Amino acid sequence: MSINGLARDDRGLARDAAGNLYGTTYYGGELNLGTVFKVAPDGTETVLHSFTGPPDGALPSGGVILDSLGNLYGTTSSGCSGYPGTVFKIDPTGVETVLHVFDVASDGYQPIGGLAIDMAGNLYGTTYAGGSFDWGTVFKIDPSGTETILHEFNETDGERPTAPLLLSPDGTLFGTTSFGGLYTDGVIFRLQF
Repeated sequence: MSINGLARDDRGLARDAAGNLYGTTYYGGELNLGTVFKVAPDGTETVLHSFTGPPDGALPSGGVILDSLGNLYGTTSSGCSGYPGTVFKIDPTGVETVLHVFDVASDGYQPIGGLAIDMAGNLYGTTYAGGSFDWGTVFKIDPSGTETILHEFNETDGERPTAPLLLSPDGTLFGTTSFGGLYTDGVIFRLQF
């Protein structure tokens, strides 16, 4: 089986109850800026979305997650022409909606670690860079698309998160950073709110 694009998906695949698999390619698609794809149990591939740069972003690297209604959510790490990344939703009919466009000056950029979702439909993720100290952020996006910055890394408590967050049933977030901390080699962190 061949995927239309270079398959670089740091998060892995999402799977629905019918056995369909969903993921992203970092490159490929109509403009070589990445895709979201579906692979049916028989191996048939469908490209659900090809990224175009502004306004919907480019270079998705965090995979996708699936909610109970069949909506897919993910991030693009870039947007080309100065866009620092997006959070997107693709509904079961294949319609894409940009939920948030990151702003280097205010909320971080390069959300490469993938997303987590809670029972209320809130999305959680990280940016690789940006925030007050330019070491990355942890963010929340509610179902209406409103973003809240939950944490800004300051090097002492970590920097450059790249892996997806783990969300526990009580709402605690766990994650890692690539650098920073006491020995500058990264940290494991917990956020409770």
